[in-house]
Amino acid sequence: MGASAVVLATPSGALTAGTTITGLNLRSSYTVNSTILAVVPAGTVVYPYLTYNVWHKIYYLVKLGWVSAKYVSTPTTVVGGREVEITEDYTSNRAGLTDRYWTTPSLTPLLVSVAGAVRISDVPANSVVYRDPVNEKLGGEVPGWFFVRTQGASGWMEASVLARTSTARTSNTLGWTRTLILSVPNGTLAAKHLVAIPWDPEKTLIAAPALADLTRLNNAFKVKFAKNLDVDFANRTLGTQRYLYEDLGPYIAAKPGTSNHGWGMAIDVPETFEYSFDGAYYKWLKANSYKCNWIHRTNLEQYRADGSLNPYAESWHFEYVGK
Repeated sequence: MGASAVVLATPSGALTAGTTITGLNLRSSYTVNSTILAVVPAGTVVYPYLTYNVWHKIYYLVKLGWVSAKYVSTPTTVVGGREVEITEDYTSNRAGLTDRYWTTPSLTPLLVSVAGAVRISDVPANSVVYRDPVNEKLGGEVPGWFFVRTQGASGWMEASVLARTSTARTSNTLGWTRTLILSVPNGTLAAKHLVAIPWDPEKTLIAAPALADLTRLNNAFKVKFAKNLDVDFANRTLGTQRYLYEDLGPYIAAKPGTSNHGWGMAIDVPETFEYSFDGAYYKWLKANSYKCNWIHRTNLEQYRADGSLNPYAESWHFEYVGK
């Protein structure tokens, strides 16, 4: 992980804000016969993503749809909600942040800018999110929106869909097995397939059958080091994997649809010295994790068989191989 440099990218267009004059149906298309996705209450501030004829395209409660422009006050230009480009190495969710939330809808989009393009479309429910107040001010504060860090990426989310607690299950009460999880298309695990790691402050989501053995590993780790095992990432959606693959490249991120993160059966520990190839935590995990059906694969070791440095080396990545 390295220090980050932050710059404002050129906005693709000015952000505008209007207020609904009456309750409005949020529709799937710009016709009165299209499906109603939600009802937007009167007095709601909306940020038109696009205007077509007498319709505005807006985000409301993570739904992207259309409302009648006739019942929205004339949008005015506001300075805020701009794209913030963060130049940094692969880093953790928290990245030094402390203002913690969790997502509540089944899928929450992470946007490049308020009412702008989607960076990640499928952040699952009960995913940890950290508000980033410094970069929120840099991009321009917008009522009802937070600039956040989640899934190893940064962007904007609606504040109304974030909660202070996770409601994810913390045990495999539905009896999922590794075989059943692997039958689900990679990167598409539903909430029923996932559980939160109970000792982890971030309640990181993992495939349900992997938790019991991870708990055994954590208990052994705690006996050795008098602390819990730290987890940065586990389950990863297809949308997140696509973003990371494009952003970080193949030396760090697996090709979308192939990562064990996509089945929630891999964890990434922090990239601190203790978890590095020279660190005590890594060395212990490398030697002992297999006893709990977790492994660090040979192809991720620091050196190849011929002694050359391995460009795909990852000291932080461990995979579940149990049942």
